[in-house]
Amino acid sequence: MNHGFEIVVSPVSLHASPSPRPDHRQLARGVLQLARGHALLAFRLMGSQLHVLVACSRSRAERLLHRLRNRFACSNAMQEATKNAYLTPITSHGALRDTFHRLMKGIPVSIDEADRHHDASNLPDLVGLRVTGDYTRLNVRALLPQIHGPELMAYLDMPGIQPPATAALWNSLPDAAAAAFALPAIDTRNGSGARARTAAIHTARRHLSVTRMSQLMHIRRRTVRRLDRAKLRPADVRAVRMQLTLRNIRKAQGASPWCGLGVTI
Repeated sequence: MNHGFEIVVSPVSLHASPSPRPDHRQLARGVLQLARGHALLAFRLMGSQLHVLVACSRSRAERLLHRLRNRFACSNAMQEATKNAYLTPITSHGALRDTFHRLMKGIPVSIDEADRHHDASNLPDLVGLRVTGDYTRLNVRALLPQIHGPELMAYLDMPGIQPPATAALWNSLPDAAAAAFALPAIDTRNGSGARARTAAIHTARRHLSVTRMSQLMHIRRRTVRRLDRAKLRPADVRAVRMQLTLRNIRKAQGASPWCGLGVTI
């Protein structure tokens, strides 16, 4: 009896671009869209290989493999055609858990500087850093209930840290908000872009003036005021806050930046 499948698509090349992180987010958005309904547990780009862990039937896993291969062979984010893709059966619950941990661990940040924010995996979705694939958190909770939030937070490879100066913190707001929604940039013109801009304003409104938020987000002050009145999910603001923390204090030393954020899975 198979408990799931690991899908590997290779080679996938994102690093020809001088700004790889937006491509990582496009990859993540594509995987999360295509794998919805396939009991997606984990995915990560490791080097030039995309690894995807699902707990569905072989027929569904094979269809997903073909969709991933076709999607990323044609994507503008890819610099090479996908030449190889295959399935590996997961034959026990223990093997499913071990494969999950291997994908979450990935390549150390010290080696893979291009994805130091883990944009090319669903680790951000599992710990609340991103809202695009939060359904994967429910899948893990149902199928791997022994895995908990603190264990996942350890994979972020973050030392204990002290908060940075306020100016440095808020300069990262546009990129943090875009990352929370797997967007290449905060000015993306779609529903997710609107949510990202709203979440950014709600995150900063008690700390920054309308003029400063307007300058950071490159929007008009009246737009800032309109977004400030808009409704949104608390998880959206929490994701932006966590993305800000991840960007600004990764290499500092001191108390844990996640204290009080209440990561659960």
